[in-house]
Amino acid sequence: MKNYMWHKWFWGLFFLVAAAFLVTSQLGLLSIQIGWVACLLAIFFVGTLIAALSHFSVWGSAFSLAFLAIVFAKPLGIALSAWAILGTALLISIGLSILLFPFIRNHHVKWMKNKFVSHNWVDDDNWHHHGHSGHYHPNAEVDVETMYDPQTMVRATMNNTIRYIQSDHFETATIYAKMSGVKVYFDNVTVAGDHAEISVDASLSGVDLFVPRAWNVIPQLNLSMSGVTETDLGATKTGPTVYINGQLSLSGLTIHYI
Repeated sequence: MKNYMWHKWFWGLFFLVAAAFLVTSQLGLLSIQIGWVACLLAIFFVGTLIAALSHFSVWGSAFSLAFLAIVFAKPLGIALSAWAILGTALLISIGLSILLFPFIRNHHVKWMKNKFVSHNWVDDDNWHHHGHSGHYHPNAEVDVETMYDPQTMVRATMNNTIRYIQSDHFETATIYAKMSGVKVYFDNVTVAGDHAEISVDASLSGVDLFVPRAWNVIPQLNLSMSGVTETDLGATKTGPTVYINGQLSLSGLTIHYI
């Protein structure tokens, strides 16, 4: 409850300050003069940057900064095209995703343990075995749920979403992400037959797939200013073939073998 109240106060004050910024900028009281549309965009991308940083989202942080740079390019004297800035953000996101993967993974594990234990969903000794129970607390900052359908659909719009897939006859998963951070875990999945399919449709998002090391993952994605990264940490790829198709637009997909 304390985190929820802090969350409400923070975002309430943020939008009040944003309103003051919008008014003062249009009255010419600021040294930087921008139009009201650019001002609204700046407020929006500052909000997405804060949300991305709070959840250690590399892709969300990089692209939020990139769009802020585009909005303030003229006042700040940034002599780069929008595509050059977005391309730089893409390369930075891929590089940082590879370098920071161990840190982000450890942070996520600690966060999940604290979340489940603090809400008394599990005790400290058994959180790892029962922490994926699918409880979703209405005041949680991240939408967490366990799904059991062999044909799963995940939707995320302007939020941070975590899904744990548990199925003995997994066939397909469809993931829609719009300006979101999405993590989907397939470590408790048994593929029905010798192949399965994961479809990803993401824009302005970061999608992380955590899959068994035995899966032979074959990405077949249409990319638009986006990137796909595989953290091949001891992957054997001796098991079923899993095709990842769909399209990414200004997004990043990271495949983690666990």
